[in-house]
Order: sequence, then C-alpha cells, then structure tokens
Amino acid sequence: MLTIDLTPAVVEEALNNDTGVIVAYHPPIFSGLKSLTLTNPLQRSLLRCAAEGISIFSPHTALDSVRGGVNDTLAESLGILAQSSLIGEEKEGGAGAGRLITLSEPVSLETLCKRVKAYCGLNHLQLGVPPEAEPQISTIAICAGSGGSLLKGVKADAYLTGEMSHHEVLAAVAQGTSVILCGHSNTERPYLPTLQKKLQQALDDDEELAGESYDVVISKADADPLKIVMKAARVNKQGSIEEIEVVDIPVPTPKPGEVLVKAEWAGVNFIDTYFRGGVYPRETPFTLGQEVSGTIVALPSSADLLSSNDYKVRGFKEGLKVAALASGGFAEYVAVPWKDVQVLPEGVDTRQGAVSLLQGLTALTFVKEAYPVKKGEWILIHAAAGGVGLLLVQLASQFGANVIGTTSSQVKAEIAKKAGAKHIINYSESSVPDEVLKLTEGRGVEAIFDGVGASTWEGNFTSIRRKGTIASFGNASGVVPPFSVLKLGPKNIKVCRPVVNNYITEPAEFHGYATELFDLIKNGKLEVAVHSEYPFTTEGMRQTHTDITGRGTSGKLIVKIA
Repeated sequence: MLTIDLTPAVVEEALNNDTGVIVAYHPPIFSGLKSLTLTNPLQRSLLRCAAEGISIFSPHTALDSVRGGVNDTLAESLGILAQSSLIGEEKEGGAGAGRLITLSEPVSLETLCKRVKAYCGLNHLQLGVPPEAEPQISTIAICAGSGGSLLKGVKADAYLTGEMSHHEVLAAVAQGTSVILCGHSNTERPYLPTLQKKLQQALDDDEELAGESYDVVISKADADPLKIVMKAARVNKQGSIEEIEVVDIPVPTPKPGEVLVKAEWAGVNFIDTYFRGGVYPRETPFTLGQEVSGTIVALPSSADLLSSNDYKVRGFKEGLKVAALASGGFAEYVAVPWKDVQVLPEGVDTRQGAVSLLQGLTALTFVKEAYPVKKGEWILIHAAAGGVGLLLVQLASQFGANVIGTTSSQVKAEIAKKAGAKHIINYSESSVPDEVLKLTEGRGVEAIFDGVGASTWEGNFTSIRRKGTIASFGNASGVVPPFSVLKLGPKNIKVCRPVVNNYITEPAEFHGYATELFDLIKNGKLEVAVHSEYPFTTEGMRQTHTDITGRGTSGKLIVKIA
C-alpha cells in the first residue's frame, strides 16, 4: 500500500485489506523514539503494524531526488520542457533535490496555476506575486514538499513548492520571483499513481516472484491534514430557526463527475424550511440550500464523462457563469453533479440565474407535464403572488389560459394581476370555491396548482370541474391530510404530487428545460420578481426563514454570497 503519511486511518485501512508492506513516503519516525506504547497514536500505529507483520518503508527525499521521481514528474506536468537542470548538489545517477526548468514556450502565471491545480488536484493555491512580475513565465524552480531553503536565491521567474516560511516568500517576491504554494503533501501525493505503476511492473517482471501475485494499491485514507475553509449555512439539528448558523467548514473536493462553483448568489426556497424544521427528516449536520449561481472554478475529472456527448453539449469551461441545482447551495463553494449545472446565456446574469432556476424549472415543468395547460382553459393558482405562483401565472397566461389567482391582500392581488392573472380572489375575505364557481358559471376549473397545502385542500374538490386535475406540490400551510381514493370518484378527478426533480432526472431533460427557461428570461417573456436580498450571515439566513414562512412575501428571496 502506498501513502504519503502513515496516519491511524491509513493503518486501519491497511489492516482491513491484508496488506504486507506499506510504502510511506514520509518517515513515520521523524524524532527518535525512546519507547513504544499504546497511549501515543504514532507508536500505537507502529505497534499495530508490527503485530500484524506489516513492514514499513519510507523513501522520502530519495524519491524526490531520483530521475523520474517526484520532482521530475511535477516538472513534466507544467508543459513541454526545453531544459531541466538540478538545483543543489548532483548526486549519484544524476539525482538532485530540486529542478530548474525552462518551458519550451512561455506561459502566463494564470495558465501555470491552472496546470499546477490540474496536476495536484487542487482548487486553491497560495500566490506571492511581485508588483512588477514577469507577464510570461519561462523558468520555474521546483521543489516538492518544503522547498524554501533549497530555492533561496535561485534565479527563476517562479518558484513552485509545497510550503515556504513567511520571510522566504518575502525574499523571493522582493527579488522579482512569483511564488506558488500548494501545501506540503499536495506536491507529493500526485506522484503515487506513477510510483504504483512502476512498482507493479517491477513486481510483475521479477523472475524470483514468478507464480506469485502482488497488488500495489494507493491508500484511500491518505489526505493532506490541512483544509481550506469556507462559510456555509449549517443546521446542526432539525428544529427551530435558531438552529441555522453560518460557520466555517472545509471547501468541498469535487468528485470525478462534479463541477466546483464559486458562489455569488443562492436562492431561498420553501423546501429549505421543511429540511430545517424536520418535515423532511435528514441526517445532521447539513448545509442548507437548493440552488446557486456563480463561476466555474473546477471541471469534472472523469475521462469517460469528458468525452460524452451529453457533457460536451453543455460547453463547460472554467470561468463561465452558471446556475445550478445544488443541495447545500448556501456556501461559498459548492460541488455540483455536472448534469445539474447550466451555463447562463449572454443577457442573463448570476443574480437572475439564482433567482429563477429552481422555481422557474418547477413552474415550467408543471405547466407542461404535471398538467399541460391549454388555451381557453380555466386554471386556479393558489398563492399567486408567491415565488412559484407568479411564474405559474405568467406561463399559464402566455399559454392562453384564464388564470384565477388567490392572494391574501390587495397589494399581492395587483402583483398577480400584473403577471397575467385575469381574476384574483382574496382568500382572507371571500370563499375561494364559491368565487371560482361564480367565475366559471358553476363548472369549476380544469386544473389547480396548489403549493399551499392543508388550508386549501378541501376547497379544491369543490373548485375543480369534472375530469379536472389537482396538482398539489407544497405544504406552506401544513401537510395535506390523508384521504380516500373514493374522494376522486364523483368527478373523476386526478390528483398528482409533482416533484420537479423527477421531470429533469436525465441530463437532456434538465438541459432542455433550463435552456428554455433562460431563453424566456433573456427574451423578456418571463420575469422573476425579487422580494428581498439578504446578507450571508447567521442573522440574514435566519431572517430568510422567518420571512418565507410568514406568508408576507411576494416573489423570490435571495442571499448574496459574494
């Protein structure tokens, strides 16, 4: 088993996988041991390995220095090399502690950083840049791990290493050299797959081992001990609004099929209150949020995915502005499955993207699939001035339907009318079923879109006409009570519980609807109203839940992340 560090987690993994030898790049014994006891984690790990007959070998700086080792492989990842020479004293076989390379073609610091991040599997680097840095980088001094003392005074456009002291960085920048720091083990760990192949080949070719089989594997538990943190809105236990806190957590590492988005805006949705309050049980702690918009900072790493047509049609590139359906969207960085990410077209900014994505997809799929709205039909939309309600009103009206909306005030009534509702019923003053039957001359409506739930449920069965459809999609006033299917018989009513995610499960479905949605917004055919913006603080996040559950909002609530 190959690892950078021999941590207790790596030892546990080795013991569970019938391991005979651990090649730990860093020596686990850096300081001399006077005793071996079970009370010390390092000593306990060594004793456990010894008890199970597991040998430990640590090549460390020998693997740095050798030709074809850690430093050479790191150097080769930066581009085509015109020249590579040693830094420091030359050892046997042309080995040496560091490398000074010259690229065949100069590159910008931005391009160099992208190559470093791609090789090391990182989303963040630390940079030290002189005020008058070279616009193009040609020469790079490299030392994996901790290279401050070795690189000191070396003439190069850039230094690339894991770590340097504060004063070493200052000195380098003062001499006009840019500094790229990756974190100590992050410059070393990417070499393990290369070492794995070399060792596996050597074992397979060893005649003395003929007839025996050995597998060289890389530890899955090995990881850099330092994490870059970000702010996220977390719920430690389901319950009251006071359970929401904006805290620091590690920046996520995207999986092979995920896109990493640096967030700018995140939309507030009623379902967040269900997760926070426990209506929908969920393992805690968790990060709130369902949708986010921002900039792509890292792309998927799966080679099979990158070559697929479904992926290529998206046109993803680092730096593009996107909107995404993202569980855990209230965070500064969000790792999102690629199929749930949509590039924003010119004319639609990230604020519009976050405001419109989830509720827009909800409304669009509902009027096309939950109940395909047709010209001339009567459609009842509850909470017509709410986030989804306003979008349903606009879309149903554009399809030529006669839209009846329900609201709680005259102010909201005017908002819904402006969106396209022909008739408004103030449910705080009038009986909705009675008014619906008056407007439809006793026939009722063809379809009802109901995100309110318990308080409107019974009335829906009066308001709906024969062979009508009730689309119940929300519980704003409480959960819809259980009912007998016999209740549907007198009018041959259909009841459905549409969930937007089930309409956009396949990549082509999401992409198709998201493209249509943003085209409608871009062309001015769909307007998403914003009720209020909130700061990304504990107080701001708690206020979003207070406001959205208070039924005093009209339109979308949105949080400014950055």
